[in-house]
Amino acid sequence: PDGKKIAYTSDIDGTWQLVLMNWDGTEKVQITNNRKSGYPTWSFDSRYIFFEMYIDGDWELYRIDSGGSNVKRLTFNPNADDWHPYSHPFQCKVFYESGTIGHEDIYIMDCNGENIKKVSENNRRKRVPAISIDAKLIAFMGYEGKNSNIFIMDNNGENIQKLTDNPENCGHPDISPDNAYITYEGLVNGQNEIFIMNIDGSNKIQLTDIPGHDWDPVFMYQISQ
Repeated sequence: PDGKKIAYTSDIDGTWQLVLMNWDGTEKVQITNNRKSGYPTWSFDSRYIFFEMYIDGDWELYRIDSGGSNVKRLTFNPNADDWHPYSHPFQCKVFYESGTIGHEDIYIMDCNGENIKKVSENNRRKRVPAISIDAKLIAFMGYEGKNSNIFIMDNNGENIQKLTDNPENCGHPDISPDNAYITYEGLVNGQNEIFIMNIDGSNKIQLTDIPGHDWDPVFMYQISQ
């Protein structure tokens, strides 16, 4: 959260694993060495990293100390995927996506896996949550038919608004630390590119246009000196 370290997923010997490095790319350290693991997110106090692991045929959520020890399983949902965690900005809680394909929704739980609660009673398919710095807004991937777009809602699941209208797909949003912008990936002519827009959906700008897919953007907090 202080912008000094980056946690990311790396393909190591054919299996996704979690790796830490300094913000400048130095001192890479692998912190998982087991089943396929990915999508790390830091707890607000940098104490933990939440992540997803593929086990027994589905995705479950885990927690690991930021130093790479004390792995703890948080979800036990054999009939659905629990994945795409996103830490609460100032509480020891984590938002995440849970459900079977086509019936996913957004949930929140304590950082020890207790007090699981569904965020919204609206039955719209909701995936890949991102939380604003004041925890008042949730951006997510929403679906109309097979295509996904970026939506935003209040933290109680109310006031859902559609922000993009891409005839292909948009996904994996992230909200800037000043609550002014949302970055996301969008499919353009069969290739994923990175976009940015105002938090109300206006002024969309494509940021990348190079061969290959660009996806899963996140904002970086200002580095403390």
